[in-house]
Amino acid sequence: MKKKRVVLSILLSCLFSIANVHASKCNDEELAKINDEASKVKVSYDILTKQIPNPNDPNDAGEKDETIDVDYIKVSVINLTDNLYIKITNSNDNTTKTFYGKDATDGIVSYEIDDTSAIANLNYVVYTTMNTSCAEEKIIENVRTLPKYNEYYGTGACNLNPDAPECQKYVVTDITPEDMENFNKKESDKVIDDINKEEDKKKKDEDKNIFEKNKNIVIIGGSIIIVIGVVTTAVVIKKRRSRLI
Repeated sequence: MKKKRVVLSILLSCLFSIANVHASKCNDEELAKINDEASKVKVSYDILTKQIPNPNDPNDAGEKDETIDVDYIKVSVINLTDNLYIKITNSNDNTTKTFYGKDATDGIVSYEIDDTSAIANLNYVVYTTMNTSCAEEKIIENVRTLPKYNEYYGTGACNLNPDAPECQKYVVTDITPEDMENFNKKESDKVIDDINKEEDKKKKDEDKNIFEKNKNIVIIGGSIIIVIGVVTTAVVIKKRRSRLI
């Protein structure tokens, strides 16, 4: 019985210890200040271009450009303070980067992601630092989605409709071959429809031009037909009256 009480006491001590670790030690005023600072922390990105040594083979003339232009994504964290730090985990490769306020230059911490071949989710968590009374407390958790390069950019029907969602250089949703097949068919049907409309308009214009060129003949001919009809009608009416008399 005594042994059971000892074990129970140890378990209770462990539970209280764990509870103390996770309990916030910051008072309401300090916590409100920290929450306000954390709400201003933002994760953003820019798609930029840089030059790198050319890894490709020489061209047909045997020449080789020393550098080539490649796109990359610049991720930036703004408004980190001495009270906060951030952990950013890339879902594609599961790498994690940690930044503190002291790492910032002019209030911004940045790093580069060279792989633009797949959509990436940056899961980031903002914690309190040792400068606070409640260090290592999670304040904010969020996700920033990074786009990927669209392999269909500038191909097929995208040359006709570059502003379409399927044709953007960078996209945040995967575009399947079936999506592009449907898009190409839709754009092809639109082109055919436009051609048919243009042909119909051209034919109507040609018919109108023929009428304009020959309208005098049409008018004279029509007038003659009308006159003949009027005369014929008058003759018929006169004959009918003479019979009645």
